Amino acid sequence: MLTQEDHNCVIDLSDAANRALSAGNGSLAQKLTSEADKLLSAGAGQTFEEWMEPRNYNLEKYDGAYVSKMTQELYDCWLAGGGHLK
Repeated sequence: MLTQEDHNCVIDLSDAANRALSAGNGSLAQKLTSEADKLLSAGAGQTFEEWMEPRNYNLEKYDGAYVSKMTQELYDCWLAGGGHLK
């Protein structure tokens, strides 16, 4: 499961990699990107419900869809981004 701390770290690593690449330091950018990928892989397999539960969103379903319009929209984005169905 990707924690909020790991999520923030991935963002920071990605930003640093972009800055390194812009500064012409491709090898450092590759190392930073590799570290970000490792963190993302460690959080792979997380379900939508596992990701949403600590955020206190309404996960109640009716006829296969989430009752909350906001939760349903986030779920649709989750699926479009390649999230796991479980």
